[in-house]
Amino acid sequence: MLGLLLAISIPILPVSIHLVMHPFTGHQIDLKPGDCVYLFSDGYADQFGGPHGKKFKYLPFKRLLVSISEKEMHEQGLQLDREFEQWKGDTDQIDDVVIIGLKF
Repeated sequence: MLGLLLAISIPILPVSIHLVMHPFTGHQIDLKPGDCVYLFSDGYADQFGGPHGKKFKYLPFKRLLVSISEKEMHEQGLQLDREFEQWKGDTDQIDDVVIIGLKF
């Protein structure tokens, strides 16, 4: 079913050893066949580009994920790459971009 997005907010914690270490928070969700789970860094949403040189932002990024979620995972990856490159244009990439998608 296209269109449902469940966002789980998490605390921002370092992945490595840090001066102050807090425990990670666990989450449990029920998944059905066809559900997609996406884990991503802030790089895609924070990328500057477009006609006014602004950030892509999270709402358009989440809408993009929902719009491609019915496609095969390989096609999703290609679509994300095309959209990113089109948005970025000639602007330098400012951060790492990590998106991990899993379809159940």
